[in-house]
Amino acid sequence: MNILTDTGYDEGVSVLGIVDSTVNPLWAVIALGDTPSIGWQIVGSVLTALLLAVFSFRALMRRQPPHIENGCWHCRLDLPFGGGLLHLYNRAFVAAHGMFALRSPETVYFSAAVDSSGKPLQCGSSYCIRGRDPDTRWWSLTAYKNEHLIPNVLNRYSFSKTTIGRGADGSWQIYLSPRHQSENWLPTGEPNGKLTLLLRLYNPSPAVLSDPVTVELPQILPLEKAS
Repeated sequence: MNILTDTGYDEGVSVLGIVDSTVNPLWAVIALGDTPSIGWQIVGSVLTALLLAVFSFRALMRRQPPHIENGCWHCRLDLPFGGGLLHLYNRAFVAAHGMFALRSPETVYFSAAVDSSGKPLQCGSSYCIRGRDPDTRWWSLTAYKNEHLIPNVLNRYSFSKTTIGRGADGSWQIYLSPRHQSENWLPTGEPNGKLTLLLRLYNPSPAVLSDPVTVELPQILPLEKAS
């Protein structure tokens, strides 16, 4: 063990304190070099690198994983569409956000933050989501604001294959709006902020899994243009 003196330091002795590499490895790093300042420079460099790594990872987690587009809908690239580091990235994104919990072939997720004309979805606007049942055993469509369910007077947060009201031909329309609608109303709550829609396809067909770009998905139209 090297012991500090009041007047300075001997060869291999740090002026920063008692150094015992078997007890405190950090102080052993600080003690490296001919002068104490070199040890602090090493520690500073290590801490800077760690901070940069943390902030870079946080920025990465704010980004959606790689995806493909189908009209206004995005489909997350997951197994079997990706593996290796891509799969690890997807798992980290799931842990951070919690919106995509299952992997294909159990479930395929399509998300939309814009309408069919490419304009961002807004809580204060009204939309008609028009479509037919996708080729899947079961589906649900949920509205989110800031990645959270939207509180509303009906406590209604989604529609699904078994809860949607249909036309005579089997098609359906969901009305996404802060104002009351006569049928299939999905409330958007307070008329402030941006919306995200998440369409979950549970146990999708092999055709959906092999080529999600060609899946027929609902249109999202401003209500005044839906008639």
